[in-house]
Amino acid sequence: MEAWETEVGWECTSPVQRAEFITPHMRSGINRIKEIEDSAPAISDL
Repeated sequence: MEAWETEVGWECTSPVQRAEFITPHMRSGINRIKEIEDSAPAISDL
């Protein structure tokens, strides 16, 4: 959260700048969720 305030914040930045800052963080989180989901056993196998 501190990085958000020091690098982007809500003042003096555009929505595009905020999106460019947060997108890589979201993408890595989504990729991690996909990895966990892919490694889980199928319900039909339980």
